[in-house]
Amino acid sequence: MPVQRVLDVRETPVAELGPHIESHPRFARRVNAGFMQVISKSQVALRVYERGVGETLACGTAPALRWSPASASAGSTGASTCRRAAGC
Repeated sequence: MPVQRVLDVRETPVAELGPHIESHPRFARRVNAGFMQVISKSQVALRVYERGVGETLACGTAPALRWSPASASAGSTGASTCRRAAGC
């Protein structure tokens, strides 16, 4: 799942950006789109646009993002918590 690092997940237009990422020609079978805000070195907030569904709280891959390269590049220690931010 591609993950976009954003400044504020609550302000990110997931419903607008998600469909563009989902159907980008690079992803022949479509893809989920993740939006991650780094809260601290041990916490991230996420919103997920699931292919064919829209924004969802039920994406099983989202919690794994806390160990992703995007999270590591933000200085995450790997021992982190993940907050789902949809509906905030």
